[in-house]
Amino acid sequence: MPHKKLINILSCISAAAIFSILIFSYYRDSLELPESFPAISETPFYKNLQEIDTSAVSAIVCDANSGEIIYSENPNEKLPMASTTKIMTALVVLENTSLDETVTISEQSVGIEGSSIYLSKGETLTVEELLYGLLLESGNDAAHALALYTGKSIDGFCLLMNEKAKALGLSSTNFENPHGLSSENHYTTARELAVITSNAMKNDTFRKIVSTTKYYIKGREGCRERYFSNHNRLLKTLHDCVGVKTGYTKNSGRCLVSATNKDDSTFITVTLNDRNDFNDHKTLHTYAHNNFKTVLIAKKEELRYSIGHDTVFNNEDIYITVKKDYEGPFSMQVDIDKNGNSDIGTVKIGFDGITRQFYLYTYDSIPNENQ
Repeated sequence: MPHKKLINILSCISAAAIFSILIFSYYRDSLELPESFPAISETPFYKNLQEIDTSAVSAIVCDANSGEIIYSENPNEKLPMASTTKIMTALVVLENTSLDETVTISEQSVGIEGSSIYLSKGETLTVEELLYGLLLESGNDAAHALALYTGKSIDGFCLLMNEKAKALGLSSTNFENPHGLSSENHYTTARELAVITSNAMKNDTFRKIVSTTKYYIKGREGCRERYFSNHNRLLKTLHDCVGVKTGYTKNSGRCLVSATNKDDSTFITVTLNDRNDFNDHKTLHTYAHNNFKTVLIAKKEELRYSIGHDTVFNNEDIYITVKKDYEGPFSMQVDIDKNGNSDIGTVKIGFDGITRQFYLYTYDSIPNENQ
């Protein structure tokens, strides 16, 4: 395969050849430091290859690995997102707790409006059990209990959610609760919800939970027996579906985030306020897999260059998205720039008349959530 040949070529490039590789113009004028790549791009890099009519007010399809948008419809419109909020809730919980930690249910988390797993005051469940209740049954009481446990208060947990959104580079998302019930300043966009989802899908536990159709909690002292069934019927009706979350309120309309994996390509689809969401997602995922594929350019730390006393490298796998029938050629340029006292670099991949830029770091210049 052409991309395998490219990887072999890249592994043989010496530091002395860095600036002699084929030159491309910059895709971006400025060198920014995202938390990591991919960062979902602003607009489709290919024009939509076919006319698709959906019922959604806002929609997007992107490659989970490369971050490329391959279909969009009003993707930057701020809208309420109902229980798809719980994707971020789960991500924040997973990053701040352990699955086996025990949560004692307080009176505050009992009888929360909307969908529920019917928690009782004084019950004890693990974080893992509550996450299944959160993501399968969409339990608002589970969201409330996890938020209180993780953030010490609902406001404290929302602060963690909004800090995570900021770390992901999101500017049109704000959380006022962990469950998605209607609130004036609780909103996101299809594009930014896709960013949140692509990051959540990097977490092994999150992926496992959202792809599970049924979950059983055996009754025990302090916790009654429970059966959970995933509300995302695409897991049963859409081949290759691997998650992720449904949502609905009267204010938001039907909201849905789904992911499919086939032939090493994972696509994420988001629709907001879509009365025909399940059928639209089937159409959009079929369009994605029929027309596009993901190519792995370099595994994590495979591109390494010595610059003085430092070494710059890719701190994540580098992927690009190409048309289904595109087999090359691929070209590459590496440049080194300065970021304060640390060397960083950019690698630009050229293909099909398109150039994409990724970042190379030294160990002391890798961005993190606190930067």
